[in-house]
Amino acid sequence: ADLQKCLVYQGGKKVGRVTNILDVGINHLLEVTDHLGDSFYVPFIEKFVPYIDLADGLIKIIKDYERP
Repeated sequence: ADLQKCLVYQGGKKVGRVTNILDVGINHLLEVTDHLGDSFYVPFIEKFVPYIDLADGLIKIIKDYERP
């Protein structure tokens, strides 16, 4: 499975789907698009993305992550 198209959850609530992965040098950014079509970016590091389940197509971001 692929990270793109994975559903993204935060605090038990679905907040969107990964629609792109950007290479910004040292790290990658996950572009997450919500149900309204608005996008936000999450650094793809364990500090912010502690759980990935590719088999089920889901990613969990930390509860207190705030959209920039």
